Amino acid sequence: MTGETTIQITEETFLIDITAPETEGFNGTITYNGETLTVVDGQATLANGQTLYSRFNTGVDFSGTVSLYTYAYDNTDGPGINSQGFFAIGAETNPAELLDNGFVSYFGFLDGYGTVLDGNGQVVENEVSIGGTVVIYVDFDENSVNGFMGFDVSSEGEMTSLTAQLELTQGDLIGNGFATDANNVFACPEFSTCTSNTQIGGALFGPDGEELSGVTGIDYSEFGEDGDNAHLIGAAGFTLTSGGGA
Repeated sequence: MTGETTIQITEETFLIDITAPETEGFNGTITYNGETLTVVDGQATLANGQTLYSRFNTGVDFSGTVSLYTYAYDNTDGPGINSQGFFAIGAETNPAELLDNGFVSYFGFLDGYGTVLDGNGQVVENEVSIGGTVVIYVDFDENSVNGFMGFDVSSEGEMTSLTAQLELTQGDLIGNGFATDANNVFACPEFSTCTSNTQIGGALFGPDGEELSGVTGIDYSEFGEDGDNAHLIGAAGFTLTSGGGA
């Protein structure tokens, strides 16, 4: 364990049985870091011997997100790594069906995991749960996207207490998807300084864009005046449903 923690964004391919239940233990095929893997009951074996685990993370009727993860100590012949990845999956909306949607708000929940570092970049907790909400506003007339995301961090050791409220930078809706950042921290604990270098993106799903699913790479720091600093590196998936239109 080197203590190094990074976020990597890659393009992967995942094919899943149409009859798969929205639970752990599904079957499918995934191309992961150049390897084509067969997932059986939610598990596959990497070339280095590590087990790749997968599960449905969030989801509703037409879309959801899937979590992929490995453990450094698990069935490895060499230096294994702890990893956690997410991707969105579902029946994407035809962009031609979105032209008359006006202004629509989407609301839902995010779920993910992360690592907490101290002010010196050393690992404090290797796996913490990230849970929260996402609100995204899509203006189909202007082809623009903005919104908010908030999350809390919890862990079995209860060593870390983080709560973040972030505002999305307005981005462009291109086709049925978007990508932007959430670097504006609009709520920070008293006597602390907070920064964010968080990325977020997603796509619309369903016949009329009823759902929005996506992923976020979270890079968030709190610097306390007493030197009690925490740096969260993590990722999460989210699935939202439309809450109103014009």
